[in-house]
Amino acid sequence: MDKLLLIDGSNVLHRAFHALPLLKNAAGRYTNAVYGFLMTLQKVCDKEKPTHVAVCFDKGKSTFRHRRFAAYKAKRQETPAELAEQFPLIREVLEEKGFAVLELEEYEADDIIGTLARQGQEAGEEVLILSGDKDLLQLVEEGVSVLSFQKGIGDTVLCDVAAFQERYGLPPLRMVDIKALMGDSSDNIPGVPGIGEKTALKLLRQYGDLDGVYAAIDEMPANKQREKLRENRDLAYLSKELATIVRDIPLGVAPEDLKPKGYQPEKLRQLYRELGFNSLLKTIAEPAAPSLFPDLDAAAGGGEPKGSESEIPYRHTVVKDREAFMASCLGMKTVALYEGNGAFYLADGEGRVAAFSGAEVEPLLANGDVEKIGHRTKGLYRAGLEQGAALPAGLQDMEIAAYLLEAVESDYSLDRLFSRYLGFQSESWEEKKKPFATAAAFFPLWEILRKELAATGAWPLYRQTEWPLVKILAGMEWEGIRVDREKLREMSRDLTVARSPPCRNRCISGGRNFQSQFS
Repeated sequence: MDKLLLIDGSNVLHRAFHALPLLKNAAGRYTNAVYGFLMTLQKVCDKEKPTHVAVCFDKGKSTFRHRRFAAYKAKRQETPAELAEQFPLIREVLEEKGFAVLELEEYEADDIIGTLARQGQEAGEEVLILSGDKDLLQLVEEGVSVLSFQKGIGDTVLCDVAAFQERYGLPPLRMVDIKALMGDSSDNIPGVPGIGEKTALKLLRQYGDLDGVYAAIDEMPANKQREKLRENRDLAYLSKELATIVRDIPLGVAPEDLKPKGYQPEKLRQLYRELGFNSLLKTIAEPAAPSLFPDLDAAAGGGEPKGSESEIPYRHTVVKDREAFMASCLGMKTVALYEGNGAFYLADGEGRVAAFSGAEVEPLLANGDVEKIGHRTKGLYRAGLEQGAALPAGLQDMEIAAYLLEAVESDYSLDRLFSRYLGFQSESWEEKKKPFATAAAFFPLWEILRKELAATGAWPLYRQTEWPLVKILAGMEWEGIRVDREKLREMSRDLTVARSPPCRNRCISGGRNFQSQFS
């Protein structure tokens, strides 16, 4: 049987916003609500496995209900700016994922959901509604259930006909009569003054529905409750009208329109990277041939690495003729250079990799005509100074590039960059294969970083300011700086005298005490 999942988009996004702390991506865009929404959607889809999905949103602030009752939802607080800017973003992500996103002038998301639920039921589909809004419980019937949030967005409980009956002692459709009597402060639906949920349920269990309540009003005991009901009859029926979800609006949507259309993995992956949704990258299905180097002759260099492609997503060939490979690298425009395990691993753009000693790679390091993609390359400059060798030339440093793109981060390790920008975890790679796979992955990682630097306008800052500083800092570390110890002692004494209480007996620089360092 087909299963239709209907998502109350506005409600889920609001709940996600308040459930998670404020988060921003590298560009300063708020993302916490979108992240929580997508995590919830993924969890529900993994469990329920729907064949059809629609995410429904309110469109605009004025609907037919506002014309019927001007004060409808008048007490709603203004949407926080940090949340408001995430509504267009969640629509963008959902559409990129291939889900149907629906909204309609004059109607609310509830009306769209009600109409689609009826259509799905009539088509023989199992219908599941995801929302924390109790209004939608009125749609529960055979074949239509609601996944209601219990707290935040972490836990949900399924409400079907039996569950509703057990909780309220009434059929689900009577939810509109409950609202008619008790009102709804969140939507500013007035109800009957003085009638709360307990009294509303008692009346409806006794008389059936709102019509039954008013048909029996003369039989009720003469008290304030009866007078309140009598005086506010019109208000009760207005409230029921406002609370009733419309189930036959003109959507013009057929069931086949709600089948997920699929997505382009790399485009979605890039969007997740831009948003900083690292943990969601693993939810993106890989294409049938995920390797960047599908045409390599694996037999030429020891064969394809063992293990799953998720463990080593970039195939590589270990080159046996190292001398010939080095000669070819010296004539290339760009190579990748990874230093690890006491060796230098060189990779070309076709995934061929070989390991070399420092002495063997020195001519390539000094060749400024060959661009070398590296990571934390300051050590190479310092090593050249220490050994009196030719200084490296033509380097590109991915750590510096990542810093400019994500200045608020503190971790620019390769493991994190692979996860952040390429969507895989390198920690699980087999140790003897890891440096070869790492070098091969430098090419796609640098391509992403370079493009993002250009797109954000940070490329000139990288080339003209940050990159030259690498050489300067390496020189400073090697040469050191001359200090006046007596002057530093004097400064330490002055600062100690002028210290504030939280800094008692300490003057910290680089994690150590000035006095202990220079006395």
